[in-house]
Amino acid sequence: MERLPAEQRQALMAWITELAPSREEEITDTAIAAARVLAVHGADSWSRERPENFAQWQSDMERARPNDRNTVMSEIGRRYCATFSCVTD
Repeated sequence: MERLPAEQRQALMAWITELAPSREEEITDTAIAAARVLAVHGADSWSRERPENFAQWQSDMERARPNDRNTVMSEIGRRYCATFSCVTD
């Protein structure tokens, strides 16, 4: 982000501040997702060891979050391109 002109950097920071969850919301979302994933996998607690199917657990965590990060990132990308005329190959 440091390489962006000041105008673009300021716009991005404003959109992130507006759309991204607060630290408290992020912690709550993570706790909810962890509880959901533990229930799906039939576990009582999070293991200190990486499970064999770690990629599946990661995928499950992303899907279990109450707030979809991809939606936020898509909206930031949409606003950026609408404002600064993105060029695609």
